[in-house]
Amino acid sequence: MSMNKRQNEIIKFCIVGTMSALIDFAVYNVVLFFSSYLVSVMAGFVLSWLFNYYLSSCWTFNEKPTRLNFIGLLSAHLFNLLVVRLGVIYIFVDLLNIHPRIAYIPTLMISAIVSYFLARFNFKHSF
Repeated sequence: MSMNKRQNEIIKFCIVGTMSALIDFAVYNVVLFFSSYLVSVMAGFVLSWLFNYYLSSCWTFNEKPTRLNFIGLLSAHLFNLLVVRLGVIYIFVDLLNIHPRIAYIPTLMISAIVSYFLARFNFKHSF
């Protein structure tokens, strides 16, 4: 892959990721008013992931969404949700006593990095 194509892919990923992060952030904060931070993380993640999946496949990686890459990416991102997101925010909130609204920010940043590698691997190695 040429450097220009890789840079273009990363720029597109960042644009889609920023829009997804805004959706995630909004849902997280709304749900946090009436539920726990763990439920809020899951709700924001699910809604923003669906948005992100469609734009990432069609625009960022120029792939047609298929049932197989949807399932592959969903499986990979369940790891991101259950291990990375929930694990990291649990450490920040329950072990380090950081407020859930503040702990969300570094959690999202760590998750975004993991998300890029999971998405790139999935779309470049589709079944």
